[in-house]
Amino acid sequence: MTLKDSFVSSALANNCRFVVGNGSLTRFWFDVWFNGSLLKVIYPQLYILSTKPNATIDDMSNWEQGEWKWELAWRRQLFLFETKQAVYLLSSLESFRLKATTSDKKVWSSSADGGYTVKTCSLLIDRIMNPGLRIFKALIWQKEVSPKVQSFLWLAIQNRLCTKNFLLCRNIIPVDQAFCIFCENEIETSNHLLLHCKPVWKLWMKLVDWWGISSCLPCCVDDLLHQWTNLVFGKFRRKAWSMLSCCVRWSI
Repeated sequence: MTLKDSFVSSALANNCRFVVGNGSLTRFWFDVWFNGSLLKVIYPQLYILSTKPNATIDDMSNWEQGEWKWELAWRRQLFLFETKQAVYLLSSLESFRLKATTSDKKVWSSSADGGYTVKTCSLLIDRIMNPGLRIFKALIWQKEVSPKVQSFLWLAIQNRLCTKNFLLCRNIIPVDQAFCIFCENEIETSNHLLLHCKPVWKLWMKLVDWWGISSCLPCCVDDLLHQWTNLVFGKFRRKAWSMLSCCVRWSI
């Protein structure tokens, strides 16, 4: 498992939290159930000294005459600074109350209703794997644009178009066959093919000149998509301008 895979797994696990009922299913130190963090992370020294590191919440406490009492046991007598941590932990837990007749429930923090969905999980992984990736839903998935054009644009900003560079990286074609089909001077990448190739660049410049706009092309397709609608004003003009750019990239 790579470091990034481990980080993703940890983030997904931490995005699940418990709504505690009777405490029989929630682990005291290992599960997220109090203040949005693991108690073993907040109080690492107390976790090491605990006689029940894997215990559930109900194992760390007891009902006495209808009242909930915490029973935290340690492997040795605590030092002064450890005692202060234990006192602070108990005071923090003082307001917490179990519900004897209700079972614990695991919830997904990314959903408003606590239910797990593939969509929210996918968005969470995207934020982790691609922290600088912008959300282009409103710019790409427009109902006025053909679905095949939408898919094409999505592949373009992800650098997943089947360009010659794409084939070269997979050893499907040799390097001498990987040059741009238009200019034959540069390796054919998505950014070069859709933006920086000289014939394509001239096409973009004619387009912005036709609309009376002064602009320069950014370095990559996703930057172009991000800034494109900001070149014009008005709801109708922005929609038309955005659809026009989609048509140009698809036609190339």
